[in-house]
Amino acid sequence: MSEESPLPNRRGPSRARQSFIVVLSFLSVTLISLVVPASAWAKGSSPHVTSASPQRFDNPVAITAHGKYVWVADDSGGAQHHGALYRIDIASGQTLPIYSSLFDSPLWMYTNGVDVWIANQFGNPAHSLLQLNIATNQLSRVASKGVNGPVDMTSQGKYLWLLNANGGSSVTRMNIATGAFTTNDAVVTAGENSITSDKSYVWVAGARLLRISEATNKVKVIEPNHFTDTSEVVSYGNDLWFRSGNRHLIEMDKTSGKIRSFYNPAFEFSLNLTTNGHYVWMADSENRSVLQFNAATGKVIEINSPDFLSRTVQLTPFSITSEGTNVWVSVLCDKVVDYKTVACGTVDEIRP
Repeated sequence: MSEESPLPNRRGPSRARQSFIVVLSFLSVTLISLVVPASAWAKGSSPHVTSASPQRFDNPVAITAHGKYVWVADDSGGAQHHGALYRIDIASGQTLPIYSSLFDSPLWMYTNGVDVWIANQFGNPAHSLLQLNIATNQLSRVASKGVNGPVDMTSQGKYLWLLNANGGSSVTRMNIATGAFTTNDAVVTAGENSITSDKSYVWVAGARLLRISEATNKVKVIEPNHFTDTSEVVSYGNDLWFRSGNRHLIEMDKTSGKIRSFYNPAFEFSLNLTTNGHYVWMADSENRSVLQFNAATGKVIEINSPDFLSRTVQLTPFSITSEGTNVWVSVLCDKVVDYKTVACGTVDEIRP
């Protein structure tokens, strides 16, 4: 995600119903072109979209789910409009607002179920990292020279990994138990913008696809001749999913290195991804829908909802997260009444 603007100005995609699957290995490239029937792009009334919370948000730019809660970062919420954090109970929809003077446009977030880490877009020091203890709701600032504008975060237990925006990019790992920081400022990490992890590796996407060892912190560039424009990387089980190039969704088997690339015009404006292994969901900001991609069949369903579309205000499905089979998407809303901005952003739940 860029610091300049979370909402790029882009043109709408073509509606051509043609798809290509590219299968790559680390030594060779094979292209398979398929014309997919109309059912591969379907506007469906199912899955079902409902409101996850009665709360209305100023600008819900980040969302993540873990266990019993969905967490929402509102970068202009709260009484002073410096930002706020909201906790939504998945079962009941009950929403707890968390306000603090430590917030200054929170824009990135991660939770492991014990803590929530939130990165400010602004503030003093600039781009500070905050930590919320879920059990106590105690919010504190994490102070370290290794934190330099974190734009994305991930963890598998021992370390919290931070992707920094410090003029280029660097990757920092924080030992969660001790608070010790180690920064990997290898040249190859420059230009990256998305990070995810599994038990053995951290995966970074942006200018190229990188793999970083959890144990040694060493960086490996994956397929440098092919993955030179990647974004929005997510990991689930043995699979890695990421955007690459124009309108391509890539699946990589992390053990064998086998890669499948799916082309679809609908993927052009899918800025954010989440997966449960069987499906990949994408928030389509341009067409105001959520795309559901079936990894087994290649079928894409365009999920539309009245909450995504309006004739009177601009609505934008933006940040997306999943837990089990359910998905949550934050919807940005631009509404002005009597020259004042009205809080009208929502969080919707999508059930299969």
